[in-house]
Amino acid sequence: MDENMSENESRQTAFHRIMSKTAAGFMEEAGWWWVTGFGDPAGEYRAVREGVGVWDVSPLNKWDFH
Repeated sequence: MDENMSENESRQTAFHRIMSKTAAGFMEEAGWWWVTGFGDPAGEYRAVREGVGVWDVSPLNKWDFH
C-alpha cells in the first residue's frame, strides 16, 4: 500500500472514469475499485460472445519496491 494512503482509501484504475459512465456499480477489494457490472447481464454476455470483452486487471500484480 502506498505510504500516503490510509487503509480506508481505495484506488481508481486508469479506466475508472470511463467505466463509471456506464457501470452499474463498484465494489472495493484489496484497495481498488472494481466494476460489479453494467446493469444488463444478458447484454454483457452477448457483447462478449458476439463482440469483444475487456476486463480491467490493472490493479493485479502491482509491486512496490523500496
